[in-house]
Amino acid sequence: MIKFFRKIRQKLLSEGKTGKYFKYALGEIVLVVIGILIALQINNWNEKQKHLKKEHTFLTEVLESLKRDLSRTNFIYNNRALTKRAAISTIIKDLSQTSLPADSILGKSFKQMTMTLSFIYDKGAYESLKSYGIDLIRDNSLRQHIVKMYENDLPLGVIFIDADRDVQEEMRYKLTNEIFTFRDNEHTEIGIPKIDYTTLKNNKAFNQLVYLEKDVANNYVRRLEDKISDFEELILRIQNELDKSK
Repeated sequence: MIKFFRKIRQKLLSEGKTGKYFKYALGEIVLVVIGILIALQINNWNEKQKHLKKEHTFLTEVLESLKRDLSRTNFIYNNRALTKRAAISTIIKDLSQTSLPADSILGKSFKQMTMTLSFIYDKGAYESLKSYGIDLIRDNSLRQHIVKMYENDLPLGVIFIDADRDVQEEMRYKLTNEIFTFRDNEHTEIGIPKIDYTTLKNNKAFNQLVYLEKDVANNYVRRLEDKISDFEELILRIQNELDKSK
C-alpha cells in the first residue's frame, strides 16, 4: 500500500503537477491520522472491555462471598441467637409458674440459654479486589459502600459480638458455680450440672444469670439483624450493578 502511494506521488512530481501533489500528500496525511485515531479508538474500546470484564469478575466474586456470609449469619441468627432468646423467655415464664417443668425440659432450656456464638465473614474476595485495585469499581458510591462494609462494618460486628460473648464470661462462670455443683463420674458427662430445680425460683444467682443471658441474647439478636441487613443491602446493590452490564 505504501509503495502504491509512493508511485502516485512520484508520477505527479514527474508530470510537474506540483499542486495536485501537495493536495494528494495532504490527503494522504489525513488518511494516516484517521487511521491512527481509529486504531486508538479500537485499542481504547478493547481496554475498556477488558476493564469491564475484570470488574464484572471481581464483583461476582464479592457477591458470591456476601451471599455465603449472609447464609451463615442467618443460620447463626436462627439456630443460636433466637434459640437462646426463646429459651430464656421459656425459663422466665416457667419460673413464674407455681410448679416447675421436668428436670430434662428445664435442663435443655438452661443449656440453650447459656449458648454463645461467634460472628465470622470471608474477606478473601474483597482482599483480591483490593490487591488488584479498588478503583476498578467505576461506581464511586458502590466502591465506597464495599470499602465501608469490609473495612468498618464487618470488623466492628466481629468485635462487638465477641465482646457480648466474652465480657460476660467471667460473671456467667461465677454465677453458674454458685447455682450448681459439678460432678464427673462414669454416669455423667463432664460439665452437666446436677440441679435442684425446686430452689431455683428463689435463687438470686440463678435470676441474675437469667437476666444476664437475656441482655446478651438481645445484643446477639440486634447485632446479627444489623449484619443481615448490611449483607442484604450490599448484595442488592452489587446485583443491580451486574444486571446493568448484561
